[in-house]
Parts: sequence; C-alpha cells; structure tokens
Amino acid sequence: MSSPSSPTPSAIIYEVNLSVPKSKDAAYIEYLKEFTTGLVRTVAGFTNVQAYFTVHYHIESQDHLDAYLRDHQEHFASAEQEKWEFLVTSRRILRLQFSDLI
Repeated sequence: MSSPSSPTPSAIIYEVNLSVPKSKDAAYIEYLKEFTTGLVRTVAGFTNVQAYFTVHYHIESQDHLDAYLRDHQEHFASAEQEKWEFLVTSRRILRLQFSDLI
C-alpha cells in the first residue's frame, strides 16, 4: 500500500516491524491503510508510506524524526497496543546513501 501520490525519495526511512495475531490480520490491514495515510498527512516531515507488514515511513529530516519520536511515537504505540493487542517487534532507521543505481 502506498499513498495516492507517487513516492517521494527521502534520506531517512523509519521502519516498524509488527507482530499481529492471525485472527486480527485482515482487520489490521484495513486499519493500517487509514492510519499510515493519516500519519503521513498530519505529522510534519513524513513524505510517503509503503507497507509490507513492515512499514517504511519516509521522513524529510533527522529533526522531523526526532520530533516524532519525542512527541508522537509513545502515544501511537500505546494506542495500537490497546486496540490490536500486539507489540511492535522492532524499529530501525535507514538512511538513503544514493537513489540512482544506473
């Protein structure tokens, strides 16, 4: 799933890996479509999202990532834990070194 606009290359990708109970996976996919699109639209610096049950948030800068981690991440994580009864299994930050492979 990706946002309706074409992907915007970003120097930072914030990846979140999830463990969702099989009994809730279909409902979670529907929720994730709405949640990730909303996050990209409302949190400064988030430019695109692609999800494969590993979610890659493309973020404009380290300052934007720091602000998200400081101001938003704990709230979103606890809300998802409460609603979906799962925990994020890992997070990592990827940095784009180059975007042309030609």
